[in-house]
Amino acid sequence: PRRKRHKGEYNPNEDDNGEGTTNEIETVQADGEPAKKKRKKSKKRKKKKKTQIGMEQYTAIADAICTYLRSIENDDDEEDVQNENGKEDKEVDSKYLTWGKVVEWYLSQCEQQIGDSVDELRRLQKLTNLVIRRLITVDHVLIYISGEAPEGTPEEERVIAV
Repeated sequence: PRRKRHKGEYNPNEDDNGEGTTNEIETVQADGEPAKKKRKKSKKRKKKKKTQIGMEQYTAIADAICTYLRSIENDDDEEDVQNENGKEDKEVDSKYLTWGKVVEWYLSQCEQQIGDSVDELRRLQKLTNLVIRRLITVDHVLIYISGEAPEGTPEEERVIAV
């Protein structure tokens, strides 16, 4: 049973004159014709597949990279001590490697595991990049050398060190 509304009582379906209104809005195209409503198609977006890595594999990659970088830095430090004749022809960054060279080195170490599979190569390259990125940003084990690179510098060209 509907109850009667008293005069002056608020009714959301009436305008100020007491006339009924609708909540529908009519859209008109530029040529004056009413626009046809298009139904939105529900497209399923593909979720990006998260790359997950086990702790054992992470530590194996991280340890290999850190050990390699330390050995290069220590070898160059020993050469610097032996070459204290006052003449240094080396660049400042000679004992540090770029991100890309470290990835290449690690992939060359895993050639037997990769075999001839291009997919395995890409997967391992992606994992190695993720590990290096985490070692820099989260674990703070690796650092960028030569300060902050300009915005356009790709990660592969940035110099890193332990």
